[in-house]
Amino acid sequence: MSRKGMIFVCLIIAIFSLILAPSAQSQNWAALPPYNTLWPLWSPILSPVDATTQLPTPIVSSLSRFTYLPYQPAIAWDPYMPYPWFLYNSPFGLVYYDVLQDFISMWPPIHLINPLTFAPAPIALPSNYAAFAPVSSIFLSEYVPLANEAYTDEYFPNAFLLTAIQLVAPF
Repeated sequence: MSRKGMIFVCLIIAIFSLILAPSAQSQNWAALPPYNTLWPLWSPILSPVDATTQLPTPIVSSLSRFTYLPYQPAIAWDPYMPYPWFLYNSPFGLVYYDVLQDFISMWPPIHLINPLTFAPAPIALPSNYAAFAPVSSIFLSEYVPLANEAYTDEYFPNAFLLTAIQLVAPF
């Protein structure tokens, strides 16, 4: 092979490595069944790196009403909505905090359920959903405390009172 041919092959390899490497690493979201809600692969806590594949792997394999979250809040997102939901465990199953409505409700949101069959109604995801940008750290730092407070108020309304009583008169 001539010197020009070698330079051309090296140039093609360099161009493809520049194009393909970022796209392989740009997967920020994974679709979880049965609703196709997006799960954050960019969060090391919610998607730790698998030792064998070296890829981020969600800590849960699906998001149903009865999914148990080892870490909370978790994040799920319908990309047609402006903001993600914050997910929590509750005594009644999975619940979510809706940022837009400022309330805690049972998972899944009503638009993810077929009204005739009550079966899951999966989101039709755009082809490039995996490369959507991660949630802004500013958004998270602003809304996670609000979501945590709403969750605590909903499921542990007397938590402060109980703690105060236990500190004063432990049983």
